Amino acid sequence: LKVNYELLADWKVTTDHLRCSPSFYGQPWYDCALIQLTESETVFVHLISIFTCNIPDIGSISLAFVQPLTAKIGGICQIDVNFCLIRVKAVPRSNPIFIPIQSIIRGVVVVPDPSHSSKFWVINHIDADMFLHMEAQE
Repeated sequence: LKVNYELLADWKVTTDHLRCSPSFYGQPWYDCALIQLTESETVFVHLISIFTCNIPDIGSISLAFVQPLTAKIGGICQIDVNFCLIRVKAVPRSNPIFIPIQSIIRGVVVVPDPSHSSKFWVINHIDADMFLHMEAQE
């Protein structure tokens, strides 16, 4: 999936290529994204599937089936403060949602927290745009 977005840092348009494949060069690959969930709320999601539905006499709609990374986490870890990282937790795999492709803002780098299953670290220092998105959420 190709996602074009305007950078908050300099207003230039750039492109993210998001992948969602059970076999990308022989390995499963499911990217994460930042989406506009509501008018005022953005959240992180883990892509599960991307597809287009053709509805007769209406047209087609492109959707993504995603696992939100929005479950509540109790307490703030010390590393959160020291490194200004954001830790998120996946909702149970039994609670995925469908979203319109147009709600995807950009791709994000999310790495598993090795000490807690279903928890992840959002790498918000990867570029200036991601850093500004996270600052806007606070």
